[in-house]
Amino acid sequence: MIVMPEAGATERRPTPRRPDRRAAAPRELADDQEQTHLVLDLPCEEDDAVAATAQDPRALALGRSPSTVRAKPALDADQERTHLLLDANDWAEEDPPADASGQERTRVRLEGRDALGAEERTRLQLGLLSLRTGDHSPLSRGVAGLGWLVRVLLQLSVWLEEALHGREAGALAAIALSCGFIAPVLDYSLTGSTLSGFTLSCQLLALTLLGVLQLNGLRDDEGKWDPRVAVHRLQTAAQLSIESVGQFAASPRYVMWGLLSQALVLAGLTGLAWAAFLDVVWWLWGLPAGFSSLPLLNGLTLLGAVGMQRHAQRLAPTPRFSLHELGNSVAAAAALPPLVDLSDPLPDALPGGSTALHQCLGALSRWQPREWPDEAAYRAALQRHLQRQLTALPVERERWLGRSRLDGVIDLAVDGMIVIGVQRGVDTPAAQRALGKMRRHARAWSGKPMILAIFAAPGEAALENSTTAAWVDLRKDCALLTVRMPTH
Repeated sequence: MIVMPEAGATERRPTPRRPDRRAAAPRELADDQEQTHLVLDLPCEEDDAVAATAQDPRALALGRSPSTVRAKPALDADQERTHLLLDANDWAEEDPPADASGQERTRVRLEGRDALGAEERTRLQLGLLSLRTGDHSPLSRGVAGLGWLVRVLLQLSVWLEEALHGREAGALAAIALSCGFIAPVLDYSLTGSTLSGFTLSCQLLALTLLGVLQLNGLRDDEGKWDPRVAVHRLQTAAQLSIESVGQFAASPRYVMWGLLSQALVLAGLTGLAWAAFLDVVWWLWGLPAGFSSLPLLNGLTLLGAVGMQRHAQRLAPTPRFSLHELGNSVAAAAALPPLVDLSDPLPDALPGGSTALHQCLGALSRWQPREWPDEAAYRAALQRHLQRQLTALPVERERWLGRSRLDGVIDLAVDGMIVIGVQRGVDTPAAQRALGKMRRHARAWSGKPMILAIFAAPGEAALENSTTAAWVDLRKDCALLTVRMPTH
């Protein structure tokens, strides 16, 4: 039966449905995220398409139930479906095989720890990376507020360190002459006082530059800058000074002269600071300074420190490097096991050896265990220990492999050919840093014997952990010995 519409009635046509605007549109990545992140396409099956619930803020505000929006069908394999954001430094792209499926078109090999060990250098990280987010101490808040100034001072510290590396004695002599003689003479000729404008300016400038020079050294074991490390440095210097005074008579002559030079440097710089303080006080109170011999005494003290340092360098043993000695040391390293525990009796082949490597291992076995705050303190203490034990061999600490720290820094170098690396603890980050460091040394000093000294590692965990295989594998590429330092 056919039903005809009544007269005058208008025909109703179906109204096209308007697209639901409440469905959340897929969010696009920002430009900066596209540059620093990796987008992976993880395919999904069309059968897995389910209803997605889009939360409309206006509906939630009115107390309505959220509308249900049916999920879009699966896109092509070449289109993005699921965005997985990874850091750009942690992936390496591989070419898939010709018969690879759609899911294998983009493969990512995570190499976080290996990349850290292989690519980690002595980074000059200028940001306040070691201040934790939850740290609300007054020091952290103050440093965070002056972040821009700290970055500028760190850059200046790096520049000063590179400019003055190997020229410390000359810089100290320049400070002695300018603050102890030139500036006081100018002030006395103009004002009749040796503690006036020129002298005060020179003293403050010298002390400020020396303080900025030390900023780049305030780094923890991971290489991050942390101002709280300054406390550890002061404690380490005080403890080493006390030990050096107690063992002064048993030290070699060049070590004695070096200690006397350091004492004079400390006295001269303290005198500069005291003279600047007196000058400021007299200027604030309007008191006449008159003639003072304090700047002259400070200058003479610093010049005496420079002279003693030069004398200590002349008395220090010189490297006796030769191809014959190098070959014997490398052969001795190959004859020893790759992992040696110096807390146990020494291997049979070690006591009877006469090479520089045997002497180093014998000196390391006589290490007096003591807890130090960080690896820098262990390096300083180990240098003093080796200088007293190896009187005929030169021991150099933090030897640069180039014109900058970025080119690499050797923890300790003995006789100009034996590399000693320092590792504190046996945790995975410390082991990865040590492995990366020794790999770089093996490339820079190819064919040289190397020793990795592990401190603060009680028990057998030092030589039986997840990185033991990596140490043994590295032994195949270079003459590396991994030793556990005595702990009792």
